[in-house]
Amino acid sequence: MVAPADDGCSGGRRLLRRRIYCTVGGLHQSLGLSKPVEFPQYVRSLYHRPSLQVLVISLTTRSSVHHQGQAIFLFPVATSTLGTTNKAMGLKYTSTLQDARVLVLGGTSGIGYCIAENALAHGAHVTVSSSQQTRIDATVQKLQNFIPEAKSRVEGFQCDLSDLTTLVPNIKSLLIAATKAGKLDHIAFTAGDAISTKAIADQTIEALQSMGNVRFYGALALGSLAADYMVPASTSSITLTSGTMSHRPIKGFSAVAAWGSGIEGITCGLAVDLAPLRVNMVSAGAVYTEMFSGIPKEQLEYVLASFREATLLNQVGTPEELSEAYLYCMRCTFATGSIVEVDGGRMRK
Repeated sequence: MVAPADDGCSGGRRLLRRRIYCTVGGLHQSLGLSKPVEFPQYVRSLYHRPSLQVLVISLTTRSSVHHQGQAIFLFPVATSTLGTTNKAMGLKYTSTLQDARVLVLGGTSGIGYCIAENALAHGAHVTVSSSQQTRIDATVQKLQNFIPEAKSRVEGFQCDLSDLTTLVPNIKSLLIAATKAGKLDHIAFTAGDAISTKAIADQTIEALQSMGNVRFYGALALGSLAADYMVPASTSSITLTSGTMSHRPIKGFSAVAAWGSGIEGITCGLAVDLAPLRVNMVSAGAVYTEMFSGIPKEQLEYVLASFREATLLNQVGTPEELSEAYLYCMRCTFATGSIVEVDGGRMRK
């Protein structure tokens, strides 16, 4: 079934000239594929680019193939939406990040990487930042491999946030580099370094202060500079990151709780100072990322089990799941000054 494009979405962009809807049966054969294509990790809603002429929807997979010289994207949708044009497309709700410019500080691993990947899958132009150029290069390549047709929409720049004497000029240089092609629509701040969990009595003042260099002072410095490099509207957002340890710390996390609470204060203050730009914060529970690789294998399962038991869902979060909270903060233009808890119910148990 072929349907004309609906370009009348309120506030939306012109997207597709033509749409094709296919039932599941025989879809991959009709595209000349020997078997259904596989889709890693995400089950996305709709991703589209203005240059595409056709869009194919399937039940089980989402990937891109080339057919008769054109890029064709496959998407998973619910059975009830097949044959229902309006429900299947939902462009009013799925195109909000199309061509948006997104900067992710700390975007080379964990939650930050998945935010970048998720935003890219929704049609955004993505810039990732890290303190290590080798990790940036590897991440840019990984993102380009994730959606090969999106190579031109991915870039990365180095930015070291660990030294307070160079913090502000480093962030300014990053913002200048990231906005050469246009002002930013969204910034996600997930940057962080190693956390010391010593007893507070064993911590030095110098060590306690250094724990806030990246997460606290980095976020505050970003807030002091970002407005000049962002589209000045409520469609633009900054999303910071903290965690449940701010409100329910375990032993050895007094300093972490202190700095995390400070980030909540930054969020509320910047939401007032930077309006109409929106500023929110994601408060994460235990999330299984590369940071767990430093835990000896013989201890890892015990640690994970303890985190699972602390939640209502009896599970540890994934960075893919957490990325959805950041995209919510980007897309909901009525949310600002909000603390979004994504913790498996830890704060309620």
